[in-house]
Amino acid sequence: MARRTGDSGQATVELALLLPVLLVIVMALSSLVLSGRERLRVVRAAGVAARAAAVGDDPHADAAEALGALPGLEPGRLSVEVTIEEDLVTATVTYRRSGSVVRLPGRVFVPGAIVESATSVREAVP
Repeated sequence: MARRTGDSGQATVELALLLPVLLVIVMALSSLVLSGRERLRVVRAAGVAARAAAVGDDPHADAAEALGALPGLEPGRLSVEVTIEEDLVTATVTYRRSGSVVRLPGRVFVPGAIVESATSVREAVP
């Protein structure tokens, strides 16, 4: 038999070499998307907590209760701090991340916490 020469199998070898790089890129992008989604949820939680504190009788308890009703965030990793200055209520929400956003082998780690604040005008309680 004659020996083959040429480019046969080259595309397979190139794909095998490129596939791990593509997998890392996809994992990094999905990690960024999930991190962004988490941040948006915390921003929303701060707004909800500020609004609940502004209209309720007990601002601290009302803000904490409002956070417990939000979907998508684990209540055990949420904390809220309410400050009242004259007629403004500011809720600062801290969400401790679990350490990794993507739950795949070779996780992409995003450590730390997300801290967001929102301010609302205090309304008179009837």
